[in-house]
Amino acid sequence: MLTRWLLKCVVVVVVVVVVVVVVVVVVVVVAAVVAVVVEIVVVVVVVVVVIVVVVVVAVVVVVVVVVVVAVAAVMVVVVVVALVVALRSLPDINGHRAISETFFGIDEEWEEKEEKEEEEKEEEEEEEDKDDDDDDDDDDDDDEINNNNNNNSKKKRKRKHRRSQVKLA
Repeated sequence: MLTRWLLKCVVVVVVVVVVVVVVVVVVVVVAAVVAVVVEIVVVVVVVVVVIVVVVVVAVVVVVVVVVVVAVAAVMVVVVVVALVVALRSLPDINGHRAISETFFGIDEEWEEKEEKEEEEKEEEEEEEDKDDDDDDDDDDDDDEINNNNNNNSKKKRKRKHRRSQVKLA
């Protein structure tokens, strides 16, 4: 649709330029014929007036065409930006931005982001491994403490039981 519209604008410009050239040629030929018949001063004034009018019309048409082409260019830029945003916002496929890489090349920021994520995952795995090792040691220590606490509570219960037995006796 946009391409057809631009094509129509170009055709209009070409037609206007051809008409301006034809009018100027006709005015010059008519002026030459009239120059022979009428005084030269009147013919020069008429020719100048016609040429000025034709040039003004041509300038107005060119300005209109330039404005139309500028608007069309802005529309094309808006469509391209919207397309880029839409393609970049598509979800990742298996961790890769396949569509945007295909259309726009590999994004350096994206690569850096992926590298950082991989490093973070590796660090987390290392920390988990260390935590697991520490947890094993802590578990052994915890087991010993729990055993000691259990033993201490058993001893306390036995003492209480003995005291109560002594009080009853």
